[in-house]
This record gives sequence, C-alpha cells and structure tokens, in this order.
Amino acid sequence: MRRVPLFVMLGLVVGLLATSPAGAATAGPELAQFDPETGQWHMRDAVGAVHSFYYGVPGDVPLLGDWDCDGDDTVGMYRPTNGFVYLRNSNDQGVADIEFYYGVSGDRPLAGDWNGDGCDTLAIFRSGRVFVRNELGTGVADYDFYFGVPGDRPFAGDFDGDGVSTIGLYRESDGFAYLRQENSTGIADSEFFYGVASDRIVVGDWDRDGDETVGIFRPAESRFYLSNENSTALADRQVRFGESYFRPVAGRLGLAAPPSEHAGALLWSDPATWGGQVPTAGQVVTIPAGKAVRLDASPPPLGGLRVDGTLVFDRQNIDLTTGWLLVTGYLQIGTAGEPFEQKATITLTGAEGTDTMGMGARVFGVMGGMVDLHGREDVTWTSLAATAAEGATSITLQQPVEWRPGERIVIASTDFDFEQAEERTITSVNGTTVRFAEPLAHLHWGELMWPGGRRVDERAEVAHLTRTIVIQGANDGFGGHMMAMPGSTTRIAHVELFHMGQAGELARYPMHWHLAGNGTGSYIRGAAIHHSFNRCVTIHGTNHILVEDNVGFDTFGHCYFLEDGAERFNVFDHNLGLVTRRPEGADALLGSDAGYPGPGTFWISNPDNTFTNNVAAGSRGVGFWIALPEHPTGQSATPAIWPRRTPLRRFDGNTSHSNGADGLHVDRGPLPNGDTETSYYDPRSVPGDPDSAPVTAHFTGFTAYKNRNGGAWLRGENHVVSGAVFADNATGLTFASDASELRDSLLVGETANLGDPESWEETGPNGRSLPQPWAANTTISGFDFYDGQVGVRDSHFVAFSNNHLRGSAALSVLDYTDFSLDTDNYASGLTFHPTSKHVYLETRATPTDPDSGEDGYRSAVFQDLDGSVTGLAGAAVTVNNPFLYDGSCAYRADWNARVCEKEFSALLVDDRSDTNTALGPIVVIRDDGISHTVIGRPDDGHNDHFRTSVLNGRSYTIDATGSWTPHFQVRTYEVADGEWLHVAVAGVGGTPAIYRDWWIDERNRLEPVGSLNALLGSDGGAYYKTGSTLHLKLVPQDGREWTALDICVSAGC
Repeated sequence: MRRVPLFVMLGLVVGLLATSPAGAATAGPELAQFDPETGQWHMRDAVGAVHSFYYGVPGDVPLLGDWDCDGDDTVGMYRPTNGFVYLRNSNDQGVADIEFYYGVSGDRPLAGDWNGDGCDTLAIFRSGRVFVRNELGTGVADYDFYFGVPGDRPFAGDFDGDGVSTIGLYRESDGFAYLRQENSTGIADSEFFYGVASDRIVVGDWDRDGDETVGIFRPAESRFYLSNENSTALADRQVRFGESYFRPVAGRLGLAAPPSEHAGALLWSDPATWGGQVPTAGQVVTIPAGKAVRLDASPPPLGGLRVDGTLVFDRQNIDLTTGWLLVTGYLQIGTAGEPFEQKATITLTGAEGTDTMGMGARVFGVMGGMVDLHGREDVTWTSLAATAAEGATSITLQQPVEWRPGERIVIASTDFDFEQAEERTITSVNGTTVRFAEPLAHLHWGELMWPGGRRVDERAEVAHLTRTIVIQGANDGFGGHMMAMPGSTTRIAHVELFHMGQAGELARYPMHWHLAGNGTGSYIRGAAIHHSFNRCVTIHGTNHILVEDNVGFDTFGHCYFLEDGAERFNVFDHNLGLVTRRPEGADALLGSDAGYPGPGTFWISNPDNTFTNNVAAGSRGVGFWIALPEHPTGQSATPAIWPRRTPLRRFDGNTSHSNGADGLHVDRGPLPNGDTETSYYDPRSVPGDPDSAPVTAHFTGFTAYKNRNGGAWLRGENHVVSGAVFADNATGLTFASDASELRDSLLVGETANLGDPESWEETGPNGRSLPQPWAANTTISGFDFYDGQVGVRDSHFVAFSNNHLRGSAALSVLDYTDFSLDTDNYASGLTFHPTSKHVYLETRATPTDPDSGEDGYRSAVFQDLDGSVTGLAGAAVTVNNPFLYDGSCAYRADWNARVCEKEFSALLVDDRSDTNTALGPIVVIRDDGISHTVIGRPDDGHNDHFRTSVLNGRSYTIDATGSWTPHFQVRTYEVADGEWLHVAVAGVGGTPAIYRDWWIDERNRLEPVGSLNALLGSDGGAYYKTGSTLHLKLVPQDGREWTALDICVSAGC
C-alpha cells in the first residue's frame, strides 16, 4: 500500500536530530505543506521541485489520501467551522470532487486504507476512541474501538507493510510514540521514545520498502527529520522545506517529474543525433526544443552550448569545456534521488569582454529553463573533536566522513587572524580521522570548554572542498559565473564552484539569482564555493531561495549576499564562510566591500529572511553584517519597502569568529551609491508607518569569539540578544540602541584557547594572542554600556581579570565615546565567577580637542537594579569623576568607579540657532563648586549639543565659554517621578522669551517671578532672573521623564 496517511494538528519532536551517514541513494520523499493563513498548498516532489496551488481556506485542516484508488494521494480539507470534508482527486486548484459532513466539533480526522482495498477513507479520533468508516460519505462508523487516552495525539500509517493503515499515538506526558498493528481495542504493539511536543508528525514510506515509518517536521527549523525505522534512532534524512507555521503532510503525490535521464535520449557521440557529424572543436552547439541528448562522451572544447531541449550527463566521467552554457530547456547531472557519483566537470572558457545574451562572458545561464545538478552526498562541513597542534599531519573530526584521498579540505582559524585557515590534500580517511602530508602551520582548537561550568565551543570547522560535479572558470584569473533568470528553476546540490566570479564586475558571481522574483523550489545545498574572485552566493531581487549547508572559502567581497534590500523569505541555514577577503581598488564593487568594517561574510540587506545555524569563520571585516538601506537600492529601488523598519524574520544559532572587526554588525546601511551611512534598525508592525507598534528583533543563540573589535555591535531600538556566548573578544557586546537588552547569556574574557600568535605580535601571559596586538594595553570587556536605554540581565561573566598588560572588566563603557549615555542603563540578575572583575572604568582628563571630548565616557552612569553587581539594590555605578559623586558614594578602587545610592538625570544644552557662534565648551558647576566641562557632540569644531549626567537633588550653574546664541535650549532627561532640577544659566542678557516643552507659542511662554524662592515653589512654569543669571526650574509634566525650555532673545524665537 502506497498511501502516506498523516497526523492532523499534532506536535512531535525527534530528540535525535543528527542524520546517519550517507548510504545508498534513494528517491527523495514527497512532502507537502499547507499554509493555514492563505489556503495555499506547497508540494515537494521526489527531486525537490515545489509545486504550489490554492485549495481550501484559512483555518482548514489539511488531509492527503488516495480518494479515487488510482495510486496517487491528493488533497482534502476538513473545515472545523461547518464540519464538512472537501476532497479533490487531483493536486491542483479547483472545486471539491467529493464533499460530505463528518464528525463533530473537536474530532481529529485521519486518512487511511483501513481495510486494505487500495482506497483511502476517513476515521475520527475522539478522546481516546477511534471511529472508522470504509466509505467516503456521511454515515455511521463501520466500527469503533478504544486506543489511547484524552490528550493523545493521533496519526495513522501502515506500520507493518500489510496494506492496512492502523493508528499510532504520541503521548506528550511521557514523550513516547505508541503504534498498534490492528484496528481494535488493545495495548500498543510497539512503543519508543520520540521527542517533545512542539514538533509535528508525518508518516511515510521514506525508503520505499513497503512499511511506513514516523518522521517529524520541526517548526523551529522548518525542517523534516525522517526515519526509516519506528524506533528511537538518528534521522536517516533531513529536508528543509516550508515555513514554521505551515501544516505538514506527506504522501505519494503523483507529481510530474523532470525527464528521465534514460527516456529516449539520443547519444551525443552518435553522428545521427547531429545529422551526420558530431560537434567539433570551437563549434557553437544548440540542442533544440523537443530533443533530448545524453552526453555520453567528453566533447572537444566548444565555442558555446545552448540547451533548448534536454541534456542529460551519462553516468561516467565527463568533461565539458565550452565558452558559455545557456539553458532554456532542461539540464541534468544527477537528481536528488540519484546523485551523480562519477566526475562531471564543466569549464567555462569564453574570452573576457565577450557577451552572451546580456550576461557577459563565461556564463552558465538559466533563462526560463530547469537545471538539476546533484553531486555525491557526504558531510559538507563539520568540526574538530580534538585540538590539532602545529606540525600535525592528521585531525580528528566530530563525525565519520567518506571523504577520499586526493580530495581537498580546509581547517578554519580559531585565533583572531582569519588567514590561519589552512587548506590540505587528504592522504587517507579512517572514520573520524583524516590524514594529510603537509604539516599544519598553526594550532586549531578542538576542545569543548566549560568556563564557570558553562559550555563554550570554539572548535575549528573543517570543510570538504571537493565534489563530483565541478563548475569552474578557466585557470587564467578570470572566472566563470552562474546566473538564474526569471522563470528558471535551479537546483544545485553538492556541486563545486571553483574559480568563479569575475573581479570588479557587477552581476558576475559564482551563483546568482538575478531579479528572478519567486524562486520557490530553487536552492543551492552542500556546495563548495572556493577561490572565488567575486562573492559566493548572490540573491538579487529574488525570494524563497534555499541556501543550505554550503561552504564559501577564500573569496573576495561580501560572500553570502542579499543585493538590493528587497529580497524576502529566503533561507540561509547551516552555511559556512571563511577567509572572506577585502578586494582592492576597482575590484571592489561597493564601498562596503573594501571600507570599514567590511567585507561581511554574510551581508543581510533585508531582515525579512531566515538565518539559522550559519558560521562566519573568518573575514577581514565582519562575520554577519545586517546592513539595511532606508529603501531598496539598485534595480529593486522602491519607496514602498522599508528594511530599517521591517521585522526580523529569524536570526538563530549563528556563530561568528576570527573576524578583523565585529562578529555581528547591525549598522552602517548602504546608500544608493554603494557607500554606507549610520543606520538605525527600528522594526515596526507596519514598516511604512514609523508610529505603528514596535516589534522586538530577537537575536537568539548567537556565539562570537576571537573577534578583534567586538562580538556584536547593534544600533537601533527594540533589540534583544539572548542565549548568546561571547568569548575571547576585545569587547563582547555593545548596543548603540534604545529599549534593547542582552539576556540569559555567557560572557568570557579569556578561555583556555590561547591562540597561535605570529612571531611579531606582542602576546599576553603564556603566549596568548591578543585581539589588538598593536594596542596591547586595551582593556577587554564583556558588555559595554553606550547610548540607551539598554541593559544586561540574567547573564554570567567569567575570566575578566587584569594582567600586566591591560585591564579587564565584565562591565564597562564604550571607550572614548563622545556621545551620551542614558543614566537609566541597567544591569540585573548578573552572576560572576570569583576571578572576574565586575566593573572597570578609566579616569579621563578633560580633553581639548572639540572633536574628541569623550563627554559620554566622562559622565557615564549605570544602574544596578537588584544589587547583583554592587551588592546594593538600586545603586548607581559612575566613573570616578568628582562631579558625579558626593561624600555618600563609596569608591571601589579595583573598579576605579564610584557606587552611589543616588538618583541621576541627564542635563543638556542645545544650540537651536542657525548662527555660527561658538557656544561651547559648556562648564557645569554644582552647588558645592565642583565643575565639569562638556566639550559637546563632535561637529567639525562647531559643536552645538552638550550633555552630561548630573546628581539629582542638587542645583547647577551652566556657563558658555563662548556666547549664548539667540536661541538655545536647556533640557533634562531620565528624571524620576517627583524629581526636578534647578539650573542657573550665567551670562544671559536682556529679557528672554522662554517656552516650555517644544511648544513655541505666546500662550506657552513662561512668566517671570520676583524671587528664587517663588521659582523653586512653582510648578516650573516660570523663571527668575537676577542680573545676567537666569534661574530655571526644570519639572517634567504629564508623566514624562523629560522637560525642555527654549530660551530666545525675542518672542517666537
């Protein structure tokens, strides 16, 4: 019996997610997904093509069954709103062929062949009782029986291969699946542990052996895990397909497959195929539409090859050399079910400067056609299981591989220098041991570490670079390129792209989907893209592409690249990128490719894409660069899309290490001219409406280590980084943000991985490599406060301690910052290993350079909400600046910081005039005579924005070292309820016009009062002036935490 009945609305998770080693190739499973929000079906055939159509309405429950007994499973819907079943006898859009009323509210329908007659009908599971009917239609059950208890989750399948479907149950309370081989009351015939409740179960004959077995769809990964045995075991197959909220089903769908590689294809080597003469060297060859050819011999080098019909590579070693290759029909080298085990090499040789159909030279172009390239499957990349020392000629891997002697691998750097990655040729493989002749020049870390009892994984990635299918450019420094155009389906799996991409040339990348629109069904999986001259994978103006399990090694410019910022719904899962180089001069397509902090191994220009389980293992610049334009650029330019306000679809489980700048960089979005600007990521529920509800961007499970600058830098608001590990970075994480938080994370200053510094580098104790050997005294820190309001919560800090070279601290402040910090920045729920210094803050003298005033650092304050930092709940920690503390504050010498049980606010002076009068620096004098000079926010020497933190409950005088302008403003922020500030402004002439809280109108003008006491007793709606000193009472109104007073020389400012 061929049918694959299914669960409905279940959840079952395999606890064992690894896939067993590759075995004999079999046809791929046929899977389907129903989108409950739109009523659209997506069906994946045995070779991976996706067929989509609409059937049903949102809220329907999907079914698959062989309703007409023809051997194919087709769609059905159960509609809970009316109790009807709607069944269709073909997998396409249309009206129901069969409909009838069945069951009652709360029933769970199941499809199956209950009597072995080759036809599927329905059964109902109702609180542990099963009602079976052997005909399609309204009526009473033919029989019923008890199996399971209320709350069990039912599914159905032919578990013993006898042609009859029976019932299985998943019991959430114990995590077991229970299978019965007869449709009668009784206990389970078999049971096995099978995961947790958040996944959904499917059943199918995945290996075509006649009996059906359990698989699961994991919504968190949008991935199927399929097992060939009904037991607790490793999954035999993984398939990435669908979205997390889809409803999965499976069956024999009867979908049309691509042409068979053997079905009537003519032989290339047969002169009759060509009308009497086989193609000769230099000839441009066309396979016309309607003609199928099997390439059964390596032809002489061709001038070009156009496939309007079908070209299938024979199962033997084949070399195809051609100036260009254009597919408008169908090209096949292996299939998903039967990968190509022999060696197929396509070499592109066209002359530089020539052009093929507008796609340039040396193109492998797909224009409305279909390409299947499926090489031999094996482990694409894994990690070390033991440290490989300098001089080693073997490595031990985490899992067994079937890599072969003569094939190439690369071992990633586990130090700050990304160029410590090393490429080697395999001499032998024995399970998890791989040997090579040339000794390693560097140490590569391979041990799990547990600092403070928590897991840190810095094990080197090891990637396999050799594939049975190779697409390459001629070996002359000018690469080939692949380009998929609109209307194409391009399925690339376990293919090697070598010497591809063309330096300095737009749209000439190793793999490039170009303005292809909806790319559903197209993918690149398991590819090795190495020694590329221009990027790795580019998705341009295209959606729904799957980029999975690939390796990008030794490439120039951004590697995995979303080009314009209009690209959406693409999935990047379990990809590795390493040795991402900075192109020079005209070879850099964008300023960001060559300018700071680029390039990025992953360049993400629209957040509405999925990035999971990827590793950026070494770049001259950034690992993951979320570089958002205001609107899409280039050929996708439109004012209707707002990437900087688009919610983040998913960023989970990614790792970034050995980068010259940051592990993760959320800032510096592209301009239309290719340069970058400071950018602010502020996701909103309606991206086109900046006042719509904010949406939190969650960055989950991120790991960053051995990054020379920081593990992560994020600018914007409503960001949460959680479940992260930051280790061995100059700085762990910095938010240049508001309403953002780090939570539930581990931060480690230095691990047991000492690195492998070069001989010229200054080193730390025990020869440890330093993040910035050119500045060996740089303080390392875990979390740097900046901007705000931001915080760190429920996180653990380990191994932040000083040495003879430099200071270290779990918590610090962004060094040298001129820009202000929110006085309500906070820490809460933190724990520290006994060796970790909680805080360290420098004492800085007043600078004289107007463009480097360090105002933010010199007035830094943060709050210890629960006392987990200082031991005093609600205390503030400040830099050691006398202006910020009084006699009640305690000095912590080891922190060089003060702990104050005081409230703080921000005081700001802002020049609102359009004159070039020099207002600052501003001197702020506390009522006890202690002063603080504010240099101002850098503005090419014309600073007009001056902000400092101040203690509440004190009076302050502010004095401009220059002249007060005709219109300036005094503001306060972060003022607690019931608090206010008395501020005297020195040197104000005449009778000012003063307006409150941004409303410049005579109805809102402050009135003078006759004494200071009268002012201080007021609600802040007045001022007092004596001589040239203007007294102000700054009181927030209407529940605000801020107030602003505009001070002008004349009415209306």
